[in-house]
Amino acid sequence: MHLMDKRERLRLGLMIDRVQEWVTAYVKVSHARDGVKEEAQAAAKTLLGRVAQVRLPGDADDALPFSALGLKPGDTTRLAALARYVRLPVISAEDEALVSQLGTEVPAALKDARRIAEGSGMFGRRPIDEDAADAAEFLFDYGQWGQAEGMAAAIERIAAPSADDVAVTLDEALESSVGLAALLVRRGAPELVDGAPFASLADELAKLRERTSYGASIDGALAPVKALEPLAKAMPATVTQVIVCSPAGRSAADLLAYLTEVTKS
Repeated sequence: MHLMDKRERLRLGLMIDRVQEWVTAYVKVSHARDGVKEEAQAAAKTLLGRVAQVRLPGDADDALPFSALGLKPGDTTRLAALARYVRLPVISAEDEALVSQLGTEVPAALKDARRIAEGSGMFGRRPIDEDAADAAEFLFDYGQWGQAEGMAAAIERIAAPSADDVAVTLDEALESSVGLAALLVRRGAPELVDGAPFASLADELAKLRERTSYGASIDGALAPVKALEPLAKAMPATVTQVIVCSPAGRSAADLLAYLTEVTKS
């Protein structure tokens, strides 16, 4: 059975307070990092779910199609969520070694050690159980080690950037600091173009359908409409910019030229 006097209990209480500050800060940082990841995943899911694929008439069935993602003003929030994830500090091996126990052994040790520091009685030496004694010894060693190694600074280094510190415009959608281009590149080379030709596409295709006369060549006449309808349906009502991913050897200009050809015919 271990004994601890009032002075030792006071010293333990001060160490508990210090280590608890680290745990509280670490939990807050961990939750914030998890939140940044979850928000980025939700943003990516929404944006990628809006991507439309367009295979122009005459393209081979196995050819990589054009892909297009319409962006609206409200997407700046989603782009900022992606950018925050890109800017999330990578946890070095050294910092991981410092903070890893804050979410595992340390909270349990704090709970056991508090039975000593917060126990009843003010005077004399009182017996303490083995688990609490071990926890107190662990916290003394851990606290001194963490102080010497810069625990507080390590927690600060891995903190997620504040939402107030990250703002992204639609013009910056393909910047490497945002991360959207990396999600789209497998679909082809991404380019950002003005959304005006796409904003009116649904109306233009509807007019083209009305102008198309019924007859033996109806399927051929409607081929451009059928090719572009998925693109028109995927465009947000307030589209202002569009990211076009083009297959090798082609560019956004090729898709825009086809849109013009069809809608102005």
